[in-house]
Amino acid sequence: MYLQDYEGVYPDATDCPPFDSRQGWVAGFLAETLNPEGGTIYPYVRNPQVYVCPSDPYGKRTKLSYGMNIQIAGCALLPLHESAIQTPSSLVLLVENPFDTHLGLASSGYPGGNEWFPPDAAVPCYPVKICKEPVLEYGCLDPVACRHNNATNALFCDGHVKSHPQGTLLNSMFLPYSGRFFEHM
Repeated sequence: MYLQDYEGVYPDATDCPPFDSRQGWVAGFLAETLNPEGGTIYPYVRNPQVYVCPSDPYGKRTKLSYGMNIQIAGCALLPLHESAIQTPSSLVLLVENPFDTHLGLASSGYPGGNEWFPPDAAVPCYPVKICKEPVLEYGCLDPVACRHNNATNALFCDGHVKSHPQGTLLNSMFLPYSGRFFEHM
């Protein structure tokens, strides 16, 4: 419904201020508690419980268990139009996002795939983070939350949801333009 009302353009994965005035699908970016009711899709959802996985031990505290793929609409990127997505049945829109216990923060955006890794690289489960050497922020494949018997749930751009056991959620599933950089390395 949101896409129909906004001419096929996805909402932002995070709030973008102070960079600009774009508002995320959930209000807030990195915080101990996020605000689903203040996000752009809340008028379509109208139930804050939908944003929290019952298996998320931090869900009630953070008010959010999922992260939107920032490769689709991150602050540094213009949000994609649905027509730009060639294979919506294989591109992850939302995934179970871990609460970072070290920082004590939740995020409304999931960093998504990483074009510096092969498309078939398996996305790790929290707390594992896979980084290339030297450890640089752009050189990491961030983890997802595997709260369901070492599996995570992912919502794809075509609207279907699928459970992915550990090791089966691939880097390419987060990249709208898969392999752009890796092919040239």
